[in-house]
Amino acid sequence: SIGTTTAPSVETIAALQPDLVLIPDTPVFVRGAEPLLAVAAVAAVPAVTSDDWRAVLRAVAALVGRADVAETLLAAWEERAAGLHEQFAQRPPGEVSVARFFNNSA
Repeated sequence: SIGTTTAPSVETIAALQPDLVLIPDTPVFVRGAEPLLAVAAVAAVPAVTSDDWRAVLRAVAALVGRADVAETLLAAWEERAAGLHEQFAQRPPGEVSVARFFNNSA
């Protein structure tokens, strides 16, 4: 474990020898980022929500110099999503359930 959102394990993170530590740009993470600066560069990226995951991908990709890869992935995702949309539009209406799982353990 690398710790929790409010108490990151600086020693564990340091042992991984990162060049860059990414944190969400939320106040709780930004306030707790100072100890991580002793380990590596720290960059805040947009917090992940269902509405802005593309922005998060683009921000992370830009930070690591891989914006081109992010755009390729997004284009492939858009193409696949469009294909699925077309495929499901041809099916008769029915009931759909969606589940989203999170691992919130420390």
